[in-house]
Amino acid sequence: MSQEMRFVPLEQRLRTGGANEAAIRLSREVWETHRGKWNEVCTILQDKNWGYRASAAHIGADEAWSRLGHAAAQRCNLLLNAGLMPDGSVHPADRETLLRVGDRTRSAGFPTAGEVEPDADTGAGAV
Repeated sequence: MSQEMRFVPLEQRLRTGGANEAAIRLSREVWETHRGKWNEVCTILQDKNWGYRASAAHIGADEAWSRLGHAAAQRCNLLLNAGLMPDGSVHPADRETLLRVGDRTRSAGFPTAGEVEPDADTGAGAV
């Protein structure tokens, strides 16, 4: 699983990075203040690339659905980035993926946490 979709607590990342106790204490206070709020995570529709790359593989609707469910299980909204083609259009594979996920959401509702493996490889994004 990519680092961005692992949802590692900031306190843990600060400790691992050698931050001082004041920074760790502040991160804990901020977490407690906002713990009930939803967060967001960003991910991409192309493999390993935030912008358009002609040779990039694109994820399909099942993988996008899995990422959506995984984000929801972590109390996050999912932002899917489509690297636009040089002419400004959305790649046909990305368009198809987004349309299929939209159709599935309308017919089956939003994915639940039980529909995804918690340790599934869910691609890139931002914590």
